[in-house]
Amino acid sequence: LDQLLHIMLRALERVTANNQANDAAKTQLASLHEQRKALEKETAPGGRLMEGLRARAKERAVALSTLEEVRAQIKAQEKIVATLRFRAVETLPGTDVAIKKMRADWNNIKKISARDQSKAQQDLDRCRAQLSNFLAVEVQEEAKAKQAAEEAAAAAAA
Repeated sequence: LDQLLHIMLRALERVTANNQANDAAKTQLASLHEQRKALEKETAPGGRLMEGLRARAKERAVALSTLEEVRAQIKAQEKIVATLRFRAVETLPGTDVAIKKMRADWNNIKKISARDQSKAQQDLDRCRAQLSNFLAVEVQEEAKAKQAAEEAAAAAAA
């Protein structure tokens, strides 16, 4: 059970970490899409940095290079989301069991197992203490019997 607990908890931690990474990647992707839309709107015809405005030519060039960088970041972020698609699952496939609930259940099992092991250890320590007390009494009684036998032998010899 201890090995299974360790394996399951480690696997569930990995899935939870993948879920968090997936959520972060999707959030980053959404912000990059918003940034791309804003840059495209500014550089589009009728936009603040539309083509043909001499006064804003440098600003337009910077915006266009930024737009290309954002598009490259979007592609990279989409790859990350695609790689996490099958590793970041919210529920077990084919069931309606949530990973968060399953992790909580396994943590509860670990806590109960640790408590049971602690209780078993206490019972074992109690039994060992009782056995050592019993053996100490037996040794004392044997010593008293041996001493009494020696005294009786000494009295009979005298």
